[in-house]
Amino acid sequence: IDAEGYTMRKAILWTSMLALLAVVTAGCATMANKAPVDQKAEVRAVVDRWAEAVQAKNTDAVVALLSPTFSSSDFGDFAEFPDNFRDFVDEGNLDNAKVDLSQAEIVVEDGKATVYPVDVEASFGSATLRLSLVEENGEWKIAGLEQS
Repeated sequence: IDAEGYTMRKAILWTSMLALLAVVTAGCATMANKAPVDQKAEVRAVVDRWAEAVQAKNTDAVVALLSPTFSSSDFGDFAEFPDNFRDFVDEGNLDNAKVDLSQAEIVVEDGKATVYPVDVEASFGSATLRLSLVEENGEWKIAGLEQS
């Protein structure tokens, strides 16, 4: 390779490296700016699925959205939840259930999220709930459910 060819290759190499660096940097900045919005959307999608499952009285679908660390003063821990929820449903407490998320605010911070207020109305009466979620292996799971 003559000196001119070497210089040309070097220029192309540097230009390519700078272009790659610009793309990577822009991608990271874009991801950092979108992360909170994307996380809120992911949390909202889980809560929407939870609301649908509760309204359908589908215990298995609700349980699938729970973290193994789940705890609730009304429904117990993760191991107790399925039987307690099934009993609650079998007693008719969730007949005509409606879950209202229209006022719900989602706060996401450090792999944890809270969703409040979550208003539930059914044959049992009504309740305002606070849902706590945790991110586990890239997925949001419900870790707590409390009346407020």
